[in-house]
Amino acid sequence: MIWPKHVTAWSVFSQCSGQWRYITGLSAKPVAQGIDRAAVASVMQMMGVEDTRETLQRLQHIEAGALEVMRQR
Repeated sequence: MIWPKHVTAWSVFSQCSGQWRYITGLSAKPVAQGIDRAAVASVMQMMGVEDTRETLQRLQHIEAGALEVMRQR
């Protein structure tokens, strides 16, 4: 269940699922760095998100959790 105050951020996060930034260091395995912010801004604009600052803050919490899981693999 998603709390109502998080629905917009979750929707933006979901729409940006293919917009992750990766870097490759000395290892051959790419490491996720986060979602491309330009893509986030574009998606929020297309979705008509009014409170972009609050939505971005909530999205960053979701992103941090996703990064934690992705880096465990």
